Amino acid sequence: MPINSEEVKQAVFSNKPVLKKTIQDNEGKTLAAYFEHMFVESSFDYERRKDLIGVVANTCSELLGIETAEALTASLENNYFASTADHHGFIGHPFFFNADMCQSLAAMQRNQQAVLILSCGSIAMNNSSFPRGLLVHDEKLEERRLHFFSTKYPPAPAHALSAYTKEQESRILKELNSIDLAAAKKDLLKRVISEVCFSTAVMEETSFSHQATIVNNALWKLIPGQEKVEFIQLEQEEITRRLLLQFHFETETLLWRLLFNPNFRKAFARHFDGITGAFNTKSKRGSYMFWALREGKRIALEYDGKHLVSTDGLLIIPFEAEVIERELKAKRLIPTMALSFIVLSFYYGLRCGGGFSQINYLGEIKRAYMGLLAEMEELDENKRVEPIDTEFFCGEFVMMEHKNKKAAFALDMLLSDRTIIEKVISTAFHTKTLGASVEAMMPEFYKIITGTYPSYV
Repeated sequence: MPINSEEVKQAVFSNKPVLKKTIQDNEGKTLAAYFEHMFVESSFDYERRKDLIGVVANTCSELLGIETAEALTASLENNYFASTADHHGFIGHPFFFNADMCQSLAAMQRNQQAVLILSCGSIAMNNSSFPRGLLVHDEKLEERRLHFFSTKYPPAPAHALSAYTKEQESRILKELNSIDLAAAKKDLLKRVISEVCFSTAVMEETSFSHQATIVNNALWKLIPGQEKVEFIQLEQEEITRRLLLQFHFETETLLWRLLFNPNFRKAFARHFDGITGAFNTKSKRGSYMFWALREGKRIALEYDGKHLVSTDGLLIIPFEAEVIERELKAKRLIPTMALSFIVLSFYYGLRCGGGFSQINYLGEIKRAYMGLLAEMEELDENKRVEPIDTEFFCGEFVMMEHKNKKAAFALDMLLSDRTIIEKVISTAFHTKTLGASVEAMMPEFYKIITGTYPSYV
């Protein structure tokens, strides 16, 4: 049945009440003014903050070098914040690129050199955000795709994917040759693919996840005005994995008790059943604390009181500290979204900005976790968690778009006239309102919620 734009908006707001409140409170603010809310001084436990910053910086240093890690450390010490809205993969999709650009521009205004994105690595490679490759608009402003992985990988999460190889370069360049682009743009894009996506450093990595981090950091610096920005996209699941292994297996911390104390695990089963990002026993969706990774596939796990068991009963993992530690080290287990946010946001206090769904479900996870803490009489910990913000929206909206109203991809910025594009980006940031930026996304939100695009009157 046809509906009008106002009905689409109300359907979205009815499903996402936190988004509704955010827009109502901020719709007239420019994106520059709105993103000032990204900066909040943290009073969370200093030692925990230091531990998280150290793990993030070390991970960054391994992939991007010590100078980039030092810039990131300085940024996090000044603003203990990360966007967790993105899907891990190559930058480009407008859902995330526009918000990432706003985060970068806001950081630049505060003289910060580094932007931290803790992206979702459990996203499947057939996701609509196209993590498997690069997006670009051709001369007719039609979407064109460069595939670094074929469609035979749809079940594989980015976290589990092996690296692409040098042998794929010729095939991707052949794909590029078929795209309708001006010769100069095509030549530039060929150089970017060969020199950035297939650089020596990228080819030395054994996982796609690490390759994407390196490529994205280099691609970001090619965008006019972003040459000095360190764009650092790391997997949230990988940071969670490292934090657990480094700090919560040798010592009986709160997170150790959450994982290995039977009473905590029973409480988790009660409080998190039906919570987005955790598991649902009725619908058989999600997984209990961890997903199993086998042969590149993500396998759901249930908890039987002593074991993590796959739904078909063929995989049985004793839920014991030495076993879980071994499986995490081997990357045969990956933390669920709920566990990742418990660790990152509610134990380490990191303020996590998110997309239009996250700002609703992160509050659900927080309430479930606080209920668990109350039941376990962890009253001091509950007081730490209570003030943590779960509602900062920095996800899907449109700041930059072409004349035909199609949202711009990251590669479009690289191929644009460098003498004017930096000013165009800055002008949009300082003049476009949050309300107008989100309005352009309403049909997409509606489709995500209902499964179909709205048919307008």
